Amino acid sequence: ALLRPPTSFFLKFSNYLKEINSCRQENPSTVIDSNTEFEQFYQGIKVEFARTTLHAKDGMVQSMSNNIFRLADITTRPGINANAAFSRAVAYVGARSYLWENALEAQLAEDYRKPAGELVILPPMKDVTEQAALAYKFDIYATDPLYRAHVYVDANNGAILLENRIIHRNDTAFK
Repeated sequence: ALLRPPTSFFLKFSNYLKEINSCRQENPSTVIDSNTEFEQFYQGIKVEFARTTLHAKDGMVQSMSNNIFRLADITTRPGINANAAFSRAVAYVGARSYLWENALEAQLAEDYRKPAGELVILPPMKDVTEQAALAYKFDIYATDPLYRAHVYVDANNGAILLENRIIHRNDTAFK
C-alpha cells in the first residue's frame, strides 16, 4: 500500500536504512512530485554505488529503485594517506599531461581541480573485489592522451581496485 503523505514514507525509509548502516538524504526538501535520493553510509563513510530513489507523484510514492549493500567489519582507518594514493592513481593512468596542470583549460572544464581524493567504501563487485574495501576515489582527467575516469585506490595497501571510465572510447569505425 502506498503511504500518504510521502514524507512519512521518506522518514520511515530513512530510519530503515539507518538500521542497516546509516543514511543521509541528499535533498532535504520534499515536493509533491519528486525523486528523493538517499545514499548509504558506513560509519560515516559513503558507500560507492549505493543509492535509493523514491519516486513520488501527486503526493504518493509510486515506486522505489535502489542498490544497497550489507556491510560489516570494514576497517575505516586508512593505511596510506591521500597523497600516496593519488601518486598510485597517477602512476596507474600514466598520462603525459593532466587537466589540473593547465589552469585556463581546467577553468573551461567546469572549473576542474586537481583531485584531493574522497574516502569511500567500495562494495563487493563481481570481477573487482570479493569483499568491501576502504578506498580513495580520484577523478583523474588527463589531456594527453585524453582520458577521464574515477580511479579507486585501496586505502590500506595502495592497490588499484577499479577504473570507472567517464570518457569512453570506441576505436571501431561506423559502417
